[in-house]
Amino acid sequence: RDVERSRGLGDVYKRQRQDRPQNRGGCRPDTRHTCIFPTTLLGLYMRKNHLGKCGPEILGSALPRMKGGQRLGLQRNELCIPPSSDPSSTETTDDGGIVAMCAGLRGSSGITELELDENMIGDLGACALAEVLTSSSRMKRLPLGRNHIGESGLEALANALSGHLGLVELDLCKNWFECGGMQIAASPRGNTVLESFDVSDNRLYIQ
Repeated sequence: RDVERSRGLGDVYKRQRQDRPQNRGGCRPDTRHTCIFPTTLLGLYMRKNHLGKCGPEILGSALPRMKGGQRLGLQRNELCIPPSSDPSSTETTDDGGIVAMCAGLRGSSGITELELDENMIGDLGACALAEVLTSSSRMKRLPLGRNHIGESGLEALANALSGHLGLVELDLCKNWFECGGMQIAASPRGNTVLESFDVSDNRLYIQ
């Protein structure tokens, strides 16, 4: 009986998963609200969800009120919309959600760790994150692996590292750098505290 019951629950769970609406790039009407976090909250982890483009927009409006927050984990949330797979398309990654969240981050002085691996972030999003680094010296960890950041985004981040007094880890593995990024990646200019700078598994080579 227990086995039959567990199988029945498993079937219900599968149906619920199939029927659950997916948020891939757009907001459902019921998600448009303001988040309010406890002032005692030190870490907020929302990994492996489907927050989509609207997720970071909503979080961005709440982050300035998250006074005690230090760590924000948003890996694998499809926060950006990738460009078309059509080779003839001139589309670029839609980073609007990340840009909106960064506006909130600039007003939040407490964030020290921001985990954004595997979110299809492009150059525009990387430039917005570079502005966050420029405005805040408290950021210590910024994992950005497995995104779509190219050479212009890499250059913006490298420039932001110049003289930054807080960041000790920047992960940019498995992005879209090519040979032109080699000189940029080799020299986080003027930074004296950075301990880990990962650009593994890109397309860098020395000419």
